[in-house]
Parts: sequence; C-alpha cells; structure tokens
Amino acid sequence: MANKTSIFNHIGDKWQQPVVKDVRPISTVVLDEQAKERLLQDVSDFLDPTPRERYRDVPSRQGYLFHGRTGTGKTSFALSAAGYFGLNIYAVNISESSNLKTLFAELPGRCIILLEDVEVANSKSPEGMATLSALLDVIDGAGGGQILIMTTPYAELRDGVFMQSSRVDVETEFRFVDKEAITRLFCLAFGGHELVDLLANQFAAKIPKPEFNPAEVLSFLIENRLSPEEAVNNARGWMAGGREERKKLARFQGTSG
Repeated sequence: MANKTSIFNHIGDKWQQPVVKDVRPISTVVLDEQAKERLLQDVSDFLDPTPRERYRDVPSRQGYLFHGRTGTGKTSFALSAAGYFGLNIYAVNISESSNLKTLFAELPGRCIILLEDVEVANSKSPEGMATLSALLDVIDGAGGGQILIMTTPYAELRDGVFMQSSRVDVETEFRFVDKEAITRLFCLAFGGHELVDLLANQFAAKIPKPEFNPAEVLSFLIENRLSPEEAVNNARGWMAGGREERKKLARFQGTSG
C-alpha cells in the first residue's frame, strides 16, 4: 500500500490485524544527521540483493541496538525507516509473550522486527513473560532478510549479552536535542520562511544545553502552534516547569524504590 506502513502487534502469542498508518517522513525524525545517514545506508546495503546473490556468507539478518532516554526518537526512527524502505513492522512486547518462538516463526522474510525495552528480559521473568534465554534464542535464529531493532534506555546494555555473537551489528545512541536539532524542530512545527528561521534561532538560544528530548520540545511547540512568537516568549516558563516535573519524579522514584 503506497505511502502507508503496516504495524503488526500481538496479543499473547498471536499476531493481530495490522494498524495501517501514513508513512512518517524520515526527515521528521530528530537524530544527528550523520548518524541518520549511516543507519539508512546500512539498512539499504543490507537490503540490496546483489551481494546476497554473490556471497553465501552475507548475514541473513541485521541487528540494531538503539539506546537513549525515553522520547529521544528510537521508536520513531524504526517506524519511519519501515515506511522509507517499504517494509512492514512487527512490534514485539517481551513482557506480554511467554512464547517468542511461536511469534518469530510466523514472521515473513523481509520485515522490521521491533523489540522495545529489551532490558526487561534481564529481570526475573514473571509468568507470561519471555525469559532472557528465550529472547536470545529467537534473536540468534532470526533470518531471511529480517531487520531486528532493539531499544532500551540503558546504555550499559551495549556491553552485555546483546552485543555478543553478532547479535547487534550497529548500535546508535539517541540523545537529548542540541541547538541545531531544536532549530530544525521549530521549523518543522511552524514551516520554513525567513521569520520562522529567525524565531527558531531565538528559541534554540533560550535552551542553553541538551536537557530535553525531541518529544518534549515538539509537544511544547505544538501547544503553541498558532503563534511561533508565543513559543519563543513562553520557552523559559516551559523549561522551568519541565525541570520541576523531573525533580518531582526523581523524588517519587526515590521514595518508592
């Protein structure tokens, strides 16, 4: 289906009918442009059938580990890449499947498999949830031109079992937005013309260091979508509110932990 992406979710060990969404342009995903280009080129090279026909030792699946705070664009990139390359995406919820082998056995050859928050498999698996060994087994068994994208907020997973035995071919960090990314988000929200370009630079200058994720910035800009000037004027108040919310969350997590 042209300009559409089919997203398959599951209930237990059964895939459901897909949710069909408009393709999200890859240009709207906020990520360092060089890192974005490297990822897209790597996926493109993997999907190219020519080397596959020429060499038998070309891998039959490609693994990616995206790590970074919640809201930094890991899932957005996976969904957008699916549309960019015309692939369906199969989202696996590790905490809601005790039989990953069954789910993986029903996957088509060329697709994107999205495994979010893979760190939960490191915890003691309750009933109805896949174990770490079961997760590693299906990762190792994936093939047929499949692209496996794993996400986690924990950078330390780069040094664990997921990086062994070529389970991950490429790892990428998704970060808080810097001034350049903030400027791009502002222009994305309000359109590109001379006044918006000027206001985008003013807005970015009010955020002195990377401390907000793309989702937070874009949400604020959308709230002020009727007036880019108001977005600039309200920036400091929004930042103060965001910092206070984080302090409250940290205190809550400290008392509940």
